[in-house]
Amino acid sequence: MSKNLLLSGVAGLALFTAGSATAADMPLKVPAMAPVPVFSWTGCYVGGHGGWGWSKNDTSNTFLTSSGPGTQTLVANGRVDASGAVFGGQVGCNYQFAGNWVVGIDGSVSATDIWGSAGDPRGQLIFGGFPTDPDRFNRVKTDWIASVTGRVGYAWGMNLLYFKGGGAWAHNRWDLSDTLTGAPFGERQYTRSGWTVGAGYEWAFKFAPDISMFVEYDHYDFGTINLASVDDATGLNFPSNGNRTTLFNVKQTVEVAKVGVNYRFAPWH
Repeated sequence: MSKNLLLSGVAGLALFTAGSATAADMPLKVPAMAPVPVFSWTGCYVGGHGGWGWSKNDTSNTFLTSSGPGTQTLVANGRVDASGAVFGGQVGCNYQFAGNWVVGIDGSVSATDIWGSAGDPRGQLIFGGFPTDPDRFNRVKTDWIASVTGRVGYAWGMNLLYFKGGGAWAHNRWDLSDTLTGAPFGERQYTRSGWTVGAGYEWAFKFAPDISMFVEYDHYDFGTINLASVDDATGLNFPSNGNRTTLFNVKQTVEVAKVGVNYRFAPWH
């Protein structure tokens, strides 16, 4: 009987050893790792910006006199340079495709304090100067600028370089001085339309990927507008007698440099 017990013990030990060896040979199952999320610029955003703007206002004053055979035409050219603060907001959407390319649309509105003044070139032409005469000046102030633009850019990770272009609008106020008759033009207000192009660089934060900052430079061109005025030349008219019409043409361009922040929201993936 002891012999049988010995054989049973040896057989059990052999089976246990074989089972342990087989278990040791089995591959261990490693838990699957969650995929690392890939950052994308696809989505919409809303934000604010601030900066500085400069405008160049080239003026051409054409005098058309209506005094019969003595009609004369005089032209006085000048410029009013202006500058001031810019602050506002923007909203838009982006779509990233083909790996690194990004297209989008952006709408922006900025309140501005861009203003400047210069001597009236008409007085300088007729009277030979008065560059500091407070009664003869041209003053302009831009109250706001707005734009709707398309964007195209190239992204690498959380960085985006982009270019933009589209339509633009601006509201201006001109305070035009008297010319020769003592009858000032007074203030003219109008909204101008034109076009804009620009470029910028935007980057998102690793610790807060839904927040991004950007720097941007924009050029605006609002073409030429005509402000006509008929002066009742009963006194210091030139030439004497008759009415005089002044065609005041203004060609305006604006440059804006700004920095801003965007909050970017779904869809993100």
